[in-house]
Amino acid sequence: MAVLFCVTAGDIITFYIYVSNTGGVALPVEVQVPSVLVSTIHCTLDAQPVSQSTSLAPGATMVCNATYAAQPDDFLRGEVFVNVTASAAVAGGRVYAQRCVWVMVQSRPQLVVEVDTLNCTLPAQAGALSA
Repeated sequence: MAVLFCVTAGDIITFYIYVSNTGGVALPVEVQVPSVLVSTIHCTLDAQPVSQSTSLAPGATMVCNATYAAQPDDFLRGEVFVNVTASAAVAGGRVYAQRCVWVMVQSRPQLVVEVDTLNCTLPAQAGALSA
């Protein structure tokens, strides 16, 4: 799903990540977001702060958020693409769940035209405008 934002360089985009254990046993879960995009991830479980690597009981949901400051290059690409991964160690290996988020970035117009009406003068003679 794409979300359209009008942002400028430096504006903050916040991503909210929900990881739920829909199985029947507790899982040691780890949430990963590319560090190129965000510097820190803040997670809570039952309204208490937890690490992005924590044990998740059956039926429990961990909520994480990560922020990203829009960069000038985002406007050239027209998008910010984030690939979020949650994984858990289980007997015989790891299980993974992945979700990709695509944020279309549209810049705001930055051109401003001002006219000084107090100091306007008429041309000396009428004629065609030249470029």
